[in-house]
Amino acid sequence: MVPPIVDVEVVSPAEMRHDRDYLAERERSRDLGIPEFWIVDLQVVVGLGLDAGAYNKASELRKLDRLVSPAVLALELPVERFPED
Repeated sequence: MVPPIVDVEVVSPAEMRHDRDYLAERERSRDLGIPEFWIVDLQVVVGLGLDAGAYNKASELRKLDRLVSPAVLALELPVERFPED
C-alpha cells in the first residue's frame, strides 16, 4: 500500500498522549516516508516536511494564518477552522 502524502495529528490534552502525538506518531510517519506531517495543537498548526529522512519544521501557523500544503496542491485552510480541543 502506498503511504499517504500528508499525516495530520491532533494532539490530545493528556501528557502521555501528548508525547505519543508529538514523538511516536511523527517517527511512525517518518518511517513510512510520508512527505508532510502536521501537528494540530489547540490553535497552532506546525507543518513539517520530510527531507533526507528527517522532518524539518516548515511552518508554525496560528489562528489568522492559512495553511498551504506543498504536497496537496490547491489545499489552503484557515487555521481558525481547526478544532480548539
